[in-house]
Amino acid sequence: MWAPLPPEVMSHLNGPAAPDGAIGWEAAVAKIDEFRALADDYDGQGARAPAPETIDAAAELVHGLTRAGVPSPTWVTPGVNGSVDLSWEFGGGVSVAVDVTEPDEADVFLLVPGRQPGHWVVTQTAAV
Repeated sequence: MWAPLPPEVMSHLNGPAAPDGAIGWEAAVAKIDEFRALADDYDGQGARAPAPETIDAAAELVHGLTRAGVPSPTWVTPGVNGSVDLSWEFGGGVSVAVDVTEPDEADVFLLVPGRQPGHWVVTQTAAV
């Protein structure tokens, strides 16, 4: 189970403004599943394909976010370092990114114009 995202991040994700161009959770899950077909160097420039365990962890995170009532992201992309990246873009230049970098770890970024960028690491614990 994934640890909750930081309250400051959740206040933007569950705030009054919907993300620009949200793709819908069904499309996000389908996109993540497509990453299973990627091989290393999928971009022709040495990108590492996400490991199946990282893809599974990202899918589990998505299910947790939907249960928490978070709107779907604007983008779902494979990161060049083998991560699965979810991004939300909001009006006024606000953005949130959650990059699942390992099966049990994700980097969370919050960018708000005029403020210092925020960065947190959230983890997943094994089910007991």
